[in-house]
Amino acid sequence: MRDYILRVPAGLDLSQRTALKNAVAALFGDRCAEGHPRYLFSPDPLIAEGPWIRVRSCAGPAPEPARGLVAELAAPVLRVGQRIEAAAWVAMKARVFHAETDLHDRVMAGLARYRDVFAAAIDLSGYAVDPDIGIAHMERGRARFGRAYGRISLSGRVTDEPALRGLLTTGIGAAKAYGFGLIGVINSEDRV
Repeated sequence: MRDYILRVPAGLDLSQRTALKNAVAALFGDRCAEGHPRYLFSPDPLIAEGPWIRVRSCAGPAPEPARGLVAELAAPVLRVGQRIEAAAWVAMKARVFHAETDLHDRVMAGLARYRDVFAAAIDLSGYAVDPDIGIAHMERGRARFGRAYGRISLSGRVTDEPALRGLLTTGIGAAKAYGFGLIGVINSEDRV
């Protein structure tokens, strides 16, 4: 697993997720190779100030980005007993084609269920779902659609390092090709 950071191209509208997907693919190549994901990405600026896109290589050979446009970051070092704080933008699986009256409640409930995913790898001391949700606009071929998304944050102590590393490399939720699901470790401490 390797982490990278790159500056968002000028004028890129992050609500238009297809344009974001294409901008990242121009630097890192196709996201999947032979049916396996090569990288995850997210525009969530958890690492540094400014409009950044974070990219994490998955299992297999790391993508080789265009030199001079991308900086490599140190991937988080994780150990059992270590305290961490993390966050992710998570997209829902159901497509949104029009305004739905119960959308907010369904998204909040869906994001709350991800607590169980993390509980297998982390002894959680905190888990929060941001009350603000958004609709990301995407296209696949001629089909245009939206996906509801929101941000989750969590804290706790690592109890299963391989399971947590699996979550970090595979991501969570839907629309990973459009920049969702990358879990960013915001802060970590050594074991106490």
